[in-house]
Amino acid sequence: MLEGLSVVDCAGEAAAMAGRILADLGARVVKVEPPGGHPLRRAEPLGPDGTSLRFAAWAAGCESVVAEGPDDPRLAALLAEAHAVITTPKDPSVIVPNLAHAPKAVWVEVTPFGAEGPRAHWLATDLGIMAATGNLYCTGDPDRPPVRCAEPVAYAHGGPEVAFALLSGIALGLQQALEPKREVPAIVMEAPGEPDGPDAPIVLHFDPDDPTKTVAVVRTPAPDTAPAPAGDDRPSTHE
Repeated sequence: MLEGLSVVDCAGEAAAMAGRILADLGARVVKVEPPGGHPLRRAEPLGPDGTSLRFAAWAAGCESVVAEGPDDPRLAALLAEAHAVITTPKDPSVIVPNLAHAPKAVWVEVTPFGAEGPRAHWLATDLGIMAATGNLYCTGDPDRPPVRCAEPVAYAHGGPEVAFALLSGIALGLQQALEPKREVPAIVMEAPGEPDGPDAPIVLHFDPDDPTKTVAVVRTPAPDTAPAPAGDDRPSTHE
């Protein structure tokens, strides 16, 4: 499906799954690692040979290149031919590439709380993101503390959302070329309802030159929802 698409993945753990998804769809994904290796390589659980099982799963299908830093010639060569670049600019454990080295690429930057606003400078872990979004309020039993999943749920959700944003940027022709970087605001709304009904989940993309103008509306099938326990006024949740 995505054969011929070249993606340079400089992202840290927060967006690591996106590369796997794009590679599964046929793109050539090159994961750029610092000299000490990608931080996900050290994430538990580990296999019998000491390999991180999450890295093995989330990096499957991707190529790997070690770069000394943002000005490494090997990285610059990859960026020069890239159709898309994924970065986590607030993550100090990975290399943040030079925007000028990728003149033809869609640039996807993944941050915990956005590029602007009062929390833009904050860092966050997977657990911090789950708490800040209110997700933990919906987990567990009403009379007990929230229950956290064993695996990084926020990061797992972020992977497909990053891949979706990247493909949306390419579909809308937002390669930066030699112009200043352009961003596409996107809002993902999920609500129970018929897959094609008025309450179905939708994704809105906005014209980067006029944020009040909608340029794409995509409806997605609604997942099944589980009823809330009797006497519980918290929102219903779904997988």
